[in-house]
Amino acid sequence: MKKIQILATVLFVAILSTVLASCGHIHKFDEWQLIKTSTCTENGEQERYCDCGEKQTQPIAATGHNFGEWQMIKAASCTESGEQERYCDCGEKQTQPIAATGHNFGEWQMIKAASCTESGEQERYCDCGEKQHQVILAGHAWIEATCTAPKTCRRCDLTEGVALGHTTIVGYCSRCKQSISPHITLPELPISTSYRNGSNQSTMKITDITYTFDNDDITFTYAGEKTVDTIIGYYGKYFCGFTYKLYDAGGYVVASGKSTVSDISVGDKFKNETFKIYNVSPSTSYKLVIDDYK
Repeated sequence: MKKIQILATVLFVAILSTVLASCGHIHKFDEWQLIKTSTCTENGEQERYCDCGEKQTQPIAATGHNFGEWQMIKAASCTESGEQERYCDCGEKQTQPIAATGHNFGEWQMIKAASCTESGEQERYCDCGEKQHQVILAGHAWIEATCTAPKTCRRCDLTEGVALGHTTIVGYCSRCKQSISPHITLPELPISTSYRNGSNQSTMKITDITYTFDNDDITFTYAGEKTVDTIIGYYGKYFCGFTYKLYDAGGYVVASGKSTVSDISVGDKFKNETFKIYNVSPSTSYKLVIDDYK
């Protein structure tokens, strides 16, 4: 009898819903009612009803775990991993490894210094007590060759090879920027020349000659002495001189002229007389030839 009543009720609701629908009935649902609370891993459920008896149900999404802070279980060391864990309010636990830190070595400490012929050694320590040992190979500590010095060991002063030499670009070395003079082969000294002024015979001797270089000019400075064989007449000053030729490395004359030592009293020495030759190159060798000028 009870089953028949339930069946009749359901049939009545279905017929009523059909009738209402056919009459254009619009559902008016009340507030959602919680049926099952969601958890971290499972959905919950809620429902609501219309006055006509129509019911709607709707799932409530699972909340997901809400983990707390990581808690250290085992600290990592230089060579071994550590471990940490954390918990959700539901009791769920997560664990995570902590990577080994690796050694933290201090500075190298010299045990034995290396030399040019014998190896040395050094060591260093980690806070955990781990030690590293290293051989320092023997060998020369070379200083590279320069324009004026060969390759040299700073430890034992051994040299290897030769100096590089200057590379000149009109007056200075392009490698070390040092001011460079051209190579000059000076004449043998002393050089004598004679001069007759009327009845007065004088002799000039060059006993010292040097040169300086500035850009592309050479200035020669010479010094010496003057003697007089005879003194006849009223002249108290004498004039002596010489000719010069400048040859390049190929034997060609690149400059020539004459220079005079003038206005020197009888018996005087002369010094610091000069003559200049222009347009020479510091990258070329030259030979200076001086002859008598009579």
